[in-house]
Amino acid sequence: MNVDRLEHLLRSRIIERDGREIILYLLILVYAFIFAYFTILKYYAFDAYAWDLGLYNQAMWTTLYGGKTFYSTLELFLNPSGNFFGIHFKPVLFLILPLYALHPAPETLLVLQASAIALGALPIYWLARDEFKKKSIGLVFSVIYLLYPALQRVNWFDFHPEAFLPTILFFAIYYLSKKKWPQYLATTIIVLTVAESVSLIVISMGLYTLWRYKMDIISQIKRRQWTSKEITIPLITIMISAAWYLIALRVMSAINPSPPAEIKSTNWYTVLGLEGDPLWNIPYTIIYLVTNPQRVIAALTYDGLYKLAYLLLLFGPLAFTSFQSPALLIPAVPLLGAYLLSNYRTLYWINNHVPAFIIPFVFASAVYGVAKLKTGNFILRTKPIIQISKHILTIVLVASLLLSILASPLLRETPQITNHDTTLIQIAKLIPPNASVLTTNSLFPYFSSRINAYCHPIEPPQWNGSFSKFDKYVWNFNASYILIDLKSDPVANSLNSTINTLSSATANKTYGLLASEDGILLYKRDYTNSPILLNLYSVTYDYKNLELVDGSIVDDSQSKSNRVLLHTISNNNNSMFWEASYQPLPAGTYSATFKFKVSQLTNQSIITIGVTTNGGKEELASKTINGLDFTHTNTWQNITLTFSLDKPIIDGEFQGLNPTNTQDVYLDYIEVKQTSISN
Repeated sequence: MNVDRLEHLLRSRIIERDGREIILYLLILVYAFIFAYFTILKYYAFDAYAWDLGLYNQAMWTTLYGGKTFYSTLELFLNPSGNFFGIHFKPVLFLILPLYALHPAPETLLVLQASAIALGALPIYWLARDEFKKKSIGLVFSVIYLLYPALQRVNWFDFHPEAFLPTILFFAIYYLSKKKWPQYLATTIIVLTVAESVSLIVISMGLYTLWRYKMDIISQIKRRQWTSKEITIPLITIMISAAWYLIALRVMSAINPSPPAEIKSTNWYTVLGLEGDPLWNIPYTIIYLVTNPQRVIAALTYDGLYKLAYLLLLFGPLAFTSFQSPALLIPAVPLLGAYLLSNYRTLYWINNHVPAFIIPFVFASAVYGVAKLKTGNFILRTKPIIQISKHILTIVLVASLLLSILASPLLRETPQITNHDTTLIQIAKLIPPNASVLTTNSLFPYFSSRINAYCHPIEPPQWNGSFSKFDKYVWNFNASYILIDLKSDPVANSLNSTINTLSSATANKTYGLLASEDGILLYKRDYTNSPILLNLYSVTYDYKNLELVDGSIVDDSQSKSNRVLLHTISNNNNSMFWEASYQPLPAGTYSATFKFKVSQLTNQSIITIGVTTNGGKEELASKTINGLDFTHTNTWQNITLTFSLDKPIIDGEFQGLNPTNTQDVYLDYIEVKQTSISN
């Protein structure tokens, strides 16, 4: 083929391409770019986590460069081999690996995830286009898909292979609708590689396929055509899925033959009265649910408002049209039912990857549901629905837009790289590329492209403290560096665990402080010199970050921030004026300056200020202030406390207790400054 002919062919292809399809491709590219950009920005802002962006990146990196297959240090306490398949069987990682190898870094995983999710708009377009015989309607459903809040939340939460499920399942559903059996079978097999728990979905898909083509199957059976595709393909799907699940369990058991009991324990279903995961023993679970209806009702109504909100965010953006064609919800019923029967909120909320198992069926059933409404043949209270069929797509689109505005992370949680993040990156660069490092949950992804990066384990809330026996396991690795950030790590139990390890290290003089700035502490093993970077810690609390317990916030032009906390006589209903709880502080000596003003000068007690730790059990400093401590009324004056810490803490509390009931007391701010370090 010569160049002119090739050019003519390409031009004709573009000209023949419908404008709506070009818009679709542009929307897919725009979505992929926007979510790749902002999730990478989250990573750069240290708003990504060891569980799971760091875990998957380390597993992929060690496969390429560490000489170990999908090895991660994060769960060695549960899986001594370190091979990720000892916890979850996800062969889809092999399919991702060649693309990851082009640029082995966390950013690549985030780009792949955003691109894969965006691609799901294509089979949705095909499905709706063919169902309605209109490309414009296919485009509308693609737009709704890309706006879908639950899908965006899946994309927003780190990296998970489960994020690939909606797109792959949409392809499977489309091929099923067209009876393209080889493609359908291929995509369902790919679905199985995403996670061992997906087997239940694929088995349900097989059952749905039997139901969908039941009339064809009955006809084939009457004609004794036992080998028809409508019969054999669903049965093959079910058998492959069941076999795959057993293989997955065998592989996991071979890699991790003696996991601790905690790996299978869970209190996700204590309200229901079940131990463990009900999906691991379906027959027993069904019998239990049938024979314990009171327990079922209690479990379903537990945390009821959250569960209603969850259902609203799943079905509301599609104007609940999924229920007009509920058959395609069949594959989602086991998982959705398990989520709603749980008392573990993570399972019935959209701020994670869990909805990825449900989204394909909610969305595809909505396509068929709108198609049914389009006929106008449904009856509501004996009156035919006539007008809704003309406007249903508008209703769905408006509902999607409204709920996307309310729930889209792009509009509510836009990440920003702060000066603190820039400082953190500078300090992190002091750690050599091949050095071992122990760090916290939000910092680990930055170091996950190395085999000797470690993170203190986080206790899952469902384990109720049984995790404590693993709390010190990372100490055995004797990491060369320990890096913690007292300001930015949002996972308190992760930070607290690391501080406990750090406290042990500093108590034994094993580690020396290499750098300290803005709450970022870098320790080096066997380091005895002075810090190479040292800026003493300081933090200010005012009306924006103090918790007002009894009082009000009022304007004051003479204050530092123009707004202050006020306690009056009428507010004297509580023994506490304000508090700043669970504040992290590095080791060292401190001055805490409280800026007050009062309306009268008396010799009576006005307020007691205090600094405590260990849940308020350990007092670091306190002072009872009376009128004689002030020289003028209605004039700002500083009251200072000093205290010392021989180790870092995460739960410092700054409180105003027992405010007077005789006059007005104002607080402008509390300024906490570190005056010296303790190494």
